Amino acid sequence: MSVPYMFAKARNAAPLELRRFTSFGIVGLTGFAADAIVLYVLMNGFGAGAFSGRVVSISAAMLTTWLLNRIFTFAVKTRVTRTEIFRYIAVKCFGLAANLAIYTAIVFLTPRGQYPLMALIVASIASMVINYSMVKRFVFAPDRNS
Repeated sequence: MSVPYMFAKARNAAPLELRRFTSFGIVGLTGFAADAIVLYVLMNGFGAGAFSGRVVSISAAMLTTWLLNRIFTFAVKTRVTRTEIFRYIAVKCFGLAANLAIYTAIVFLTPRGQYPLMALIVASIASMVINYSMVKRFVFAPDRNS
């Protein structure tokens, strides 16, 4: 492999990575909307409680983000496997745990927990990066979908 080819390959990889990360963020916002809409409908239309409704709404959000990331962010063309779905759920649960840990640490480290919104923003951004890296590597990696 020639040196100019290696540089050209690296230059082309950066825009692809940025497009994927941007798509991942947009899909995440779509998942949030699905979560909120399903929770609202369940609570206000069907009388579900905040927690029982959330179990269903977060499942709907996870399904939405898995499908949209599969199609748009990572353009996976192979058939769906149970292993892929299990890995996606496991990665998302790990990301949620990281989000809660970062949020909790910031709240407890600030005087009287004064900055919960700042903690939410920092934890959300950090967990998005963690989730993206893990989904890319453990769920939708090209060698896993061939």
